[in-house]
Amino acid sequence: MASAAPSGAGNAAPAPEATGTGSSFRSLKEARAATKGELGYEGGEAFLLHVFWQAPSVKAAHDLLAGLRQCASATSRDTPCVPTYFFRISSMGDGLFPGTPRTVGEHPHLRDARKKRAMGVPLPAVQAHLARLGVDVALLDADESAELPASMRAESVVLEFTEVYLDARSFMLHAVSPDYLEGYAAVMNPANFANPPKTVRAGTPPAHIIDKILEPMLREQVVPLAGGCSLWRTPGAAVSGAAVFLSLDVPAPAGDGAATAGDGAAAAVAAAIPDSVKACASTLLAFAHPLQEHTVRVMCVLPALPPPAGLAGLAALRPLRGAAHMPGADGAQLDAARTELAEAGLGLLAVNATDSAGYVLHPRAAELECKVAVD
Repeated sequence: MASAAPSGAGNAAPAPEATGTGSSFRSLKEARAATKGELGYEGGEAFLLHVFWQAPSVKAAHDLLAGLRQCASATSRDTPCVPTYFFRISSMGDGLFPGTPRTVGEHPHLRDARKKRAMGVPLPAVQAHLARLGVDVALLDADESAELPASMRAESVVLEFTEVYLDARSFMLHAVSPDYLEGYAAVMNPANFANPPKTVRAGTPPAHIIDKILEPMLREQVVPLAGGCSLWRTPGAAVSGAAVFLSLDVPAPAGDGAATAGDGAAAAVAAAIPDSVKACASTLLAFAHPLQEHTVRVMCVLPALPPPAGLAGLAALRPLRGAAHMPGADGAQLDAARTELAEAGLGLLAVNATDSAGYVLHPRAAELECKVAVD
């Protein structure tokens, strides 16, 4: 989702105003009238956004996914050059997101409400806003050191959004249809986020995208594309319903890997990923985890599970946790995947087709073609 506030994938762009090769639109009307469904993309502009988004409750997380499902349907229809557009619940109540609120004073909505009162905003207006966010207005009068109710502490949910844009045109065009914008309005309901999202970007978007959106709106954290990794590689065969999104958190090699100094660790982990996995992945990325010190995140998008030797090589990274998302798979395919992963030493991975929205690989991903590269 190309976006404005509050940040992150699931980011619907404001009225497209970008200027640059393949993406110059003078108005929203002009962008809506532009050709949709193109399979050709400009070279040299591809980039990936990965967002960690904290929702305040399970209900809010599922409300987010419902809105994202509508956005993804419009994106799939209009812009095949957004080949991966996948959103999922990552974790619940395990403290993954820094600053998970435990007291009244730490809760972002209550903290903001107190600031508004201090600035003279009338109490009824502040209370009405809290009520719309689903926060008990009585907590506004509680001591800041008081513990939050268990439901507001234990249900914190982290979602992850992964979006691959092959050029600036696809980035701008995926977000302009009326049905997309309707879904995006639900995504951006303030009740659906507890803290500013963390946005990771890899790749080479045009300067105008960086200057107008990625830096000021999303506050991107740029990560390098470590050796052997790939932002986009066209699948060699038609995409089936069993496409796989692998996500692994692995310990950083000794001596590196803190979130503030992890590029070297990410490069070392990337070098250890088996060549058989690199060869069949459409997208492969390793980067220092922005929320977990001494941890490298490995993300891999594949048309199907890698061969056994490749899975064994991933198991040799000794992942701390992980998941294999297969949203289009049936029960038999999920069972077979669990067996293959367990036999390779990756039995710890959660294998699921639920708690997600969007698509791992666009159905027409194998047809995408690069046009003349931009200088």
